[in-house]
Amino acid sequence: KKMYKHSTEGDDPFSMWKYDNLFKTLRETFFIPDLPSEKNIYISRKKAKDRAIDGEEKLEDFFANKGFEIVYLEEMRLDQQFELFGRAKNIVARTGSSMTNLCFVNKNATIIDFNSNENYYPSEWKRIAKIFDLNYINVYVGHTENVDTIIQRIASLSILDKGVK
Repeated sequence: KKMYKHSTEGDDPFSMWKYDNLFKTLRETFFIPDLPSEKNIYISRKKAKDRAIDGEEKLEDFFANKGFEIVYLEEMRLDQQFELFGRAKNIVARTGSSMTNLCFVNKNATIIDFNSNENYYPSEWKRIAKIFDLNYINVYVGHTENVDTIIQRIASLSILDKGVK
């Protein structure tokens, strides 16, 4: 029996209930209940082996000044990642597989997911956010990897200042 079907034709393949089941199973298996949602997290790609951002230090400084904890998921065990995301109130990250950890975020957290591909549709992350009642915002930062452009686009979100207090 094939549990998950992936199709590149027609409708969004992540809208299928089978993916909902997968996300729910991940949460049921690894979610740590009753953690206070108190952390503002910026997931840095500074130490990542691929898709690093030139000038990541400037992004880290921007978010640190906004009260965000800078984290490097590649240095964390999975159980540490589950707990970190379970304590998150606000998460900012460049789109990627780290967003699967949204399965472990408490209800009503705000997620800001940025990317540099205008044709990218973050269906899987939006789906997780919908299933678990998260506030999901996808920010297209342009075809550039220019850090100033990324900061400008993200800083324009008034929710960033409201949610971080």
